[in-house]
Amino acid sequence: MVIFGYPLYKDHRSQHDLFFKKLEKLAEFKDNEQIPAREVQEFSRFLNGWFKDHICDVDKRYAEWIQERILNSVN
Repeated sequence: MVIFGYPLYKDHRSQHDLFFKKLEKLAEFKDNEQIPAREVQEFSRFLNGWFKDHICDVDKRYAEWIQERILNSVN
């Protein structure tokens, strides 16, 4: 994204950073510790939104942007 000069890179990157922050929060629980239901529910809602919003929208917009950029560079 940086190499191609994607104009929404910083926002896209911050969304990925938030995703990893949420994963790290769950990883803090020890193997023998049960993760509280509230944490599981919160992550489940976040992950559901991630698939709907990020992958199906944000990543799709990037894919379309890069395809257009490649096609324009060929023509």
